[in-house]
Amino acid sequence: MKKISVIILFLLIFAILHGQTCNRFFSTTLTYENNFLDLHYNNMPTGNYYKIFHRTNEAVNTDLNTIDIKKPIIIIEGYDIFFTESCDDIYNHYINYAGLGDELRAEGYDIITFNLDYPMAALQPNALIFADFLEFINANKTGNEELIVMGISMGGLIARYALTYMEENDMQHQTKLFLSFDSPQKGGYAPLSIQALLSDPVVQISAIASGDLEYLINCFVSDGTLQMLTHHVREINNGYAYPPPHHVKFFNELTSMNDCDGFPKNCKRVGISNGSLNGVTQEGLSIFGDYSGNPALVFHYGRTFSPFTRILRTVPGVDNWVLDYGQCIYQGYEDCNTQHSYYIEKDGLPLDHAPGGYYPWYETVYDQISQINHMQIQYYLNDNANFVSTISALALSTNDMLLNLNNYSKEEILENTQFDDIWWDLSHDNMLHTSYNWDLREFIKNQIHLAETESYAQNNLHLTNGIVNSGEKKLYKAANNIIIDNYIVKAGGELILKAGNSIQMGDGFEAEEGSKFIAKIENIHSRNCNLANNLPQFSSSNYLKNYNTTKYDTIIGGYDISLYAPNNKENVLNDFNKKEKQSPRFEIYPNPATKTVYISYSLTNKENINIKLIEPATNKVIKEIYNGIQDNGYYNIPIDISDISQGFYLILLQSNNLYFSGKFIKN
Repeated sequence: MKKISVIILFLLIFAILHGQTCNRFFSTTLTYENNFLDLHYNNMPTGNYYKIFHRTNEAVNTDLNTIDIKKPIIIIEGYDIFFTESCDDIYNHYINYAGLGDELRAEGYDIITFNLDYPMAALQPNALIFADFLEFINANKTGNEELIVMGISMGGLIARYALTYMEENDMQHQTKLFLSFDSPQKGGYAPLSIQALLSDPVVQISAIASGDLEYLINCFVSDGTLQMLTHHVREINNGYAYPPPHHVKFFNELTSMNDCDGFPKNCKRVGISNGSLNGVTQEGLSIFGDYSGNPALVFHYGRTFSPFTRILRTVPGVDNWVLDYGQCIYQGYEDCNTQHSYYIEKDGLPLDHAPGGYYPWYETVYDQISQINHMQIQYYLNDNANFVSTISALALSTNDMLLNLNNYSKEEILENTQFDDIWWDLSHDNMLHTSYNWDLREFIKNQIHLAETESYAQNNLHLTNGIVNSGEKKLYKAANNIIIDNYIVKAGGELILKAGNSIQMGDGFEAEEGSKFIAKIENIHSRNCNLANNLPQFSSSNYLKNYNTTKYDTIIGGYDISLYAPNNKENVLNDFNKKEKQSPRFEIYPNPATKTVYISYSLTNKENINIKLIEPATNKVIKEIYNGIQDNGYYNIPIDISDISQGFYLILLQSNNLYFSGKFIKN
């Protein structure tokens, strides 16, 4: 059976790796069939590690054989690419920003971190394991407080599937709040050029031989990755990229699970996006500023003029009038043309720098390539690229990744998403994926507190011909009315009913002696799953300006560039060249370097300059290169690096008005 042996092997490995910080193991059996993915699990033993960070407002039984939790907050991690996150890391990174987690524990909350041992697996099996875990927590918790589930990145997609699956299969998740933290609710994006790099047979041979990049290569052919990717390099057709079949099949399955597009009905649903809400694209993606379609990473094997040269470019888009028709996002020594496998038209979306939470994609690949023997980095111009777009994290009913949400009210946006509330902060630019600021911290804290007083569910519910066995705990909610008949609560079982208006017990309802039955009338909001669907859909005609263009050939940054300037905009090229000459420039050469590295830059105004040499791994300042006032002009400063060890370093130049950084390798 596919992957069973692999998963069991990973469980054995991670029993050792995660055993110290993830001190509890949830064991279950998995039964799942998926012919498309060729997955066939029949009562397969599996599970994941977790840890309880107990409340601190009272004495708690912390024995590992006891589940002493009263007000549970469960945090499920996302796609931990390099398996570096422990249960402690999940707590510190995703809930304890500025001490939020500790503050909640002092208020009586118990926080549980759930560590995915095999995150690249198909989403459904991981979701089913998580569903079993929620049942396990509900069956063993000390009190009857409902759960708060917080899904981080991919964890939010897994949690959504799990909660909806439980509702559709009469598994009571007893969850009052579902927080989706920058999760790919419509899918995630990875740069097409990096996908192409990892698909390159020559690169694969070099990587596998050296052991570097191999793990990333395997990640991008895994089921979980393919299910999430919104655009795939193997699905480029006529200059446009499409999702892989895995993505289409998964989201068709998810959205058809119920009439709420696959979102759970019986809890409040809150969406958080780290992407800009005002349509701001990602910054710093090319030597031209924010234009897409330009070089990101250029490297070669061996000597400078090696025939093995690879160029990774960001995806072109409607924002770039510099390009004529399009660009090859991945290129060797061969010419780029419309017949090339990786050719992308320019009138599509600028996927690499669309608004959204970003990830250091190019920096990650740069670091991996730098480890391969004889690989030489020629140009390295980008760090980050879009990962989870704003419209995906908020599950908006639009495919316009460039949509400026500032043109709409929050109420209008909520009419176009299945989330009941969203983090609405128009002031922030794109942020690092799953990162915090103070406003977001307070928003999450407020949502947790609001969950104490508000609840969501479907309007009416009829329970019939059911049973709650001994040891089971079930909770049903409805915004209006609950009718229950022919239903038995066995001794040792627990049934809680909550409704907004009435609870009616009909013939055949029985609660045996020794059982627990609670019926409450509470303020529960009704669920409306019909979306307005009045947001604009993407069309290149919305953005393309039908200018006649004139071609200008020039050299910028060592590249032969053809600029296609609109004819009906006078002096565009002159303004562009003027900007290039006037803008402060910052360069580091040679790179790599052995004894001396030079930094060159230009100043347009008198500035109080501070320049430092930093080791990125530790953020330690190795030496201060310059600190003082410099007049406007051009500067070229040598830096002695003979006394530092081999490795990867950062040079940082700062003033009140400037911030430049560049990386180099010391050989």
